[in-house]
Amino acid sequence: MFLDGLLSLSDFVIGSVHEAAVRAIEDMRMIRLAAEESRAFAEAILQPRELPARLKTAAQRHIRNLDH
Repeated sequence: MFLDGLLSLSDFVIGSVHEAAVRAIEDMRMIRLAAEESRAFAEAILQPRELPARLKTAAQRHIRNLDH
């Protein structure tokens, strides 16, 4: 028997598992980057490097092959 206002053991376990599951889902949705990595990522998006000629050629060849 439990006192009024206290959770049963099964209620406690279910609540704890639910909270852990919610945290796990939230963690999976978030990409956590350190400040340095965040800056590098932003710079790469804002100022992408020029693609090497071989990669451009391969991409163009791939696009032509998709058309056929």
